[in-house]
Amino acid sequence: MRLYWEFAGDEVEQAGALPPERLQLPYVTQADVSAYRIPDYTRRWRILEAGYDAEPADCPPIRLIGTYGFLVRCPGNVTLRRRTVRASERSWTNGAASFAWCDIEGDPWPEGDSGLIASWISTSQYAKVQTGVRIWFPASVHLYQGPLPNSTLMQTHRAQVMAGLEYPRAATLREIGGKRYARADLNVIVALPECGSLLTIERGCPLAWAFPCLRRSAFDLAPIDGLERTERSD
Repeated sequence: MRLYWEFAGDEVEQAGALPPERLQLPYVTQADVSAYRIPDYTRRWRILEAGYDAEPADCPPIRLIGTYGFLVRCPGNVTLRRRTVRASERSWTNGAASFAWCDIEGDPWPEGDSGLIASWISTSQYAKVQTGVRIWFPASVHLYQGPLPNSTLMQTHRAQVMAGLEYPRAATLREIGGKRYARADLNVIVALPECGSLLTIERGCPLAWAFPCLRRSAFDLAPIDGLERTERSD
């Protein structure tokens, strides 16, 4: 399955948008001295009993998920603060903007309501961080967009990123190579930090994770014991 990407316009490319890349997170590198590299069971347990502490990278499923899908980086510097008093009107100063519960500082951006990379979302307690990246995915699937897997294992921002599924809509469809594709602009929804705290996201910081997935209607979930009973009765 092939996906395509582009910048959402010449202006965002010139403003510093960064291309997406295949995910390769730092916690997936298994240590050379890992006991779990040793196939011999007895030798492995000798190392474990001698004091080796297992790490997340010793788990094959964790290593695999750290290289699955695609990474999107923040295109500039962003600082978010939650207001203690709701602002009923929008306001702008040099490099800063405010509305509702959201105080924003950071680099300028050619799109959005604030004029900055981050922008408020109506009167909610969330902000939208614009990446300038647009993904085209086959209309037969959905596109997951959300927080990085096991982000607590990385030395990065502690933004609470919302997860969601982009789905094909008539207004987002186009034909690429004879197949129907849908568009998803990767605007990342981030919860504002607690009052009294600042959330800073620097340019180039890993921000979100994206990958295609089957639609919900393609799956069914049934207890296997019911299947076994049916097979035994045949």
